[in-house]
Amino acid sequence: AISASDIDHVEFSTNSTVPADAKFQLSVTDVHSLYCTFNAVPAEGVGTYNVMYDLKSVYDQFDSEAALVAEDINLYKQWAQSYQMTFADLLKAVLLTGNAKQLITGICPGKDYKLWAYGLDTEGNQTTSVTAIDFTIPAVKNRISNTIEVTLSENADGVPTATYTPDDTTRYYLSGSVPESATDQEIEDAINSNMSNAIGNYMMQGYSASDAI
Repeated sequence: AISASDIDHVEFSTNSTVPADAKFQLSVTDVHSLYCTFNAVPAEGVGTYNVMYDLKSVYDQFDSEAALVAEDINLYKQWAQSYQMTFADLLKAVLLTGNAKQLITGICPGKDYKLWAYGLDTEGNQTTSVTAIDFTIPAVKNRISNTIEVTLSENADGVPTATYTPDDTTRYYLSGSVPESATDQEIEDAINSNMSNAIGNYMMQGYSASDAI
């Protein structure tokens, strides 16, 4: 017999009762050309879990579920290093619990995407299989026809600078730069993706502006 007063602490663990093939209920709503909302309902008993999305063409490149999850884990480890956090603390910050509903931005119009979810604990161990669904972002409608004059120069420090002068001062616009070798489609995708992330933050309206490139 051991007196309770002699015990400092007791460590124990519980076995997971969540089946490895537990599924999630996933859906995408409020779909717009530049954003949408994902909804996730985990199977009963699932603790923390991971939700990701990407172009369907990117998702289809993975030849196994293990390869997909390994890439997600690698991405989170890169984030942890970038944010100067431990891997465990990063997972505690990004993993979800219970029913979830979140806005998705940084997507391109007219593209097919994949949304996936799986159980993942804060040590990076996969606890359920992957559930995935397809969703498509509609193409942009009613493109505006106004033009923006762009001139290039150098500032006093020799830094290349672009000046933008819109002909319609009531419209919003977004500026940026891409490599000269970029195709028209790559340029359009970059514009759409940047615009989605910039809504409400960096858009300018109705005045000339200059930006260092």
